[in-house]
Amino acid sequence: MYSDDRKDKQVKVAAEAKNDTLDKLEVDKRKVYFECLLYNKYLRLLFERVLEENSQLENTLLEIKNASVIYYLILYRVKQT
Repeated sequence: MYSDDRKDKQVKVAAEAKNDTLDKLEVDKRKVYFECLLYNKYLRLLFERVLEENSQLENTLLEIKNASVIYYLILYRVKQT
């Protein structure tokens, strides 16, 4: 009877230790997960800010491209006729 109580206590202690280890792992994983979420939000805001800062440059380059294409098309049509 004494050995049964001892075995029961050992099983209980082992189960608690296993749960404790799992809890620590879960806490660590949640910590990393929230750090990743925070870093993702930071990068998204940074990317949006860079896009806003460079929007004028992008529009200018698009206008140059469109003007070049139109000029090339006009020049090409003139050569064909």
